[in-house]
Amino acid sequence: MKVKVSLSLFILIFLFSSCNHTKNQTASSGFTGDYIIATIETDSIYISEIDKLAKQELYDQLYRIYIIRKVVLNETINNRLLEAEAKRNGKSKDEFISEYYRCMVNDRNIAKYSDKRNFQYIPELKRTLKYYDIKSEKGKELIIESYKRYLLERLTDSLKLVHKINIFLKPPLPPEISLNNIPAHYRGNMDSKITLLEVSDMECDKCREYYPVYEKLYNKYKDKVRFGFTHFASY
Repeated sequence: MKVKVSLSLFILIFLFSSCNHTKNQTASSGFTGDYIIATIETDSIYISEIDKLAKQELYDQLYRIYIIRKVVLNETINNRLLEAEAKRNGKSKDEFISEYYRCMVNDRNIAKYSDKRNFQYIPELKRTLKYYDIKSEKGKELIIESYKRYLLERLTDSLKLVHKINIFLKPPLPPEISLNNIPAHYRGNMDSKITLLEVSDMECDKCREYYPVYEKLYNKYKDKVRFGFTHFASY
């Protein structure tokens, strides 16, 4: 018993000393929550220096992790909802989905689904992207698979409406970007005290997708607001 007490006391003293040493090192360095990751002779390199230099790259990686988590979280929520609904109906999840497909997947519904999306050819992405005529056997098979995915998405969306779901996953904060002295093209009311600056990437699909939104804003407020545009690509 004495040995155990002495050992515990030693561990507490060691941890306390380590904490004090870290606090003293941090205070003397002038950085808060910082630590040394390398030294050159007596010169120290701190983690904050590296993070500051690589802030955009670090943010990009954190955002990729966030997107992966978001996708998997959505799949997990969908599975939990389907499992709960299946259990409520006295079935397993697979049995419940199979019965749902049996009720919904028929020639009439598939034809309506195909016409609504104006399918003539349907893609299949494996190692390469191939397109199949929807009248071919492979095309018909792909249409059914696509329709089943649509049905399952519609089902899970309807379940989300009747269940209280709280999502606490948040994206990382992007690094601050100084907008001073950046080249930008301006139009609209050049004397306006209000400026809307569009920071866009011509290679970005989302930027191209939202172009009509910005044009609509410009046409509506061009007499009241100064509109700017600058190209901000990955490089």
